[in-house]
Amino acid sequence: MKLKCIVFPLLAFSLLTLSCEKSGTAIVTPLNTYSKEDILQKAEDYCKKYGMLPTEVKADKEIWRRLIDDVAREYVYADLSRIHAGEIEAAGEPQVSEEEIRSKYETLLFSQKKYFTDKKEIVSAAITYPREPVLYYPEGLKWVKSFTLPFEAAVRGQAAILLNEKKQGDYETLIAAAENDMAPLIQEVRQKLRGGIGFDELASEYGAGSAEELLYDKDSGIFPARLAALKTLEKTGDTAEYNIYQGHVFMIFVKKPDYIEMPYEMVRDEIEASIKSAKSVLAHDRLMKKLYAESLANGSVKVRMKELKEL
Repeated sequence: MKLKCIVFPLLAFSLLTLSCEKSGTAIVTPLNTYSKEDILQKAEDYCKKYGMLPTEVKADKEIWRRLIDDVAREYVYADLSRIHAGEIEAAGEPQVSEEEIRSKYETLLFSQKKYFTDKKEIVSAAITYPREPVLYYPEGLKWVKSFTLPFEAAVRGQAAILLNEKKQGDYETLIAAAENDMAPLIQEVRQKLRGGIGFDELASEYGAGSAEELLYDKDSGIFPARLAALKTLEKTGDTAEYNIYQGHVFMIFVKKPDYIEMPYEMVRDEIEASIKSAKSVLAHDRLMKKLYAESLANGSVKVRMKELKEL
């Protein structure tokens, strides 16, 4: 009986070691074995997902090394999450006090008043890519929807080149000619818009759908033609048009913000959820790092650094 107790652990360890020593094996966990090719493919997929060429990322050795390390750790974390699912679930939902919520509201409101007032364009980014609830809307903001009737690909490409070369006169001549070629289509959309057909419906029929965004009508940093069109929108339902190198744009004024400063009662639950989410992420990250370190120490997870460094 004692012999079995000794032999089986040694056999299991030997098999694990042999598996890890196979050519090309980079990671071994109690659930899976991952090759160099698995990790390389996933790293390249990440590059493509975010619009980057793998060759460009690989050119920066430090960034590529961090990406490979992150991918390898992600594989291990995924398996450890399955193995330790009960322990992770037992951690439960973090608790948040009313004082924490109120303090977060006041801190966030103070910060947004400070930064949004001087840089209105940040508000649009904060809504488009939310990290925290938006509590403050400076004067002058307005929501608009827009869609574009695209010019021909050749026109768009040439227009971009002329803009880059700062040949404004040639650019304007090119755009005017492109609009003239599209005049019947532009007029058709105008007539339908005036005839009461919904803006979103027209956007789906003639473009790639409408995009809604929050803009500041005094921001000189946006495209001049867009700024001029935006200044003509004074009340909900007003429409405007303008040209940019992509095509002819139709715009409609949707609304102004309902509040300049969001009341605490309206955003309390959203802030509580934000705090809980942040606490959950931190707690989960701490737990996974602990499990990862323990798994490496007890040998249940093998990571072959030599194989990873070769990628």
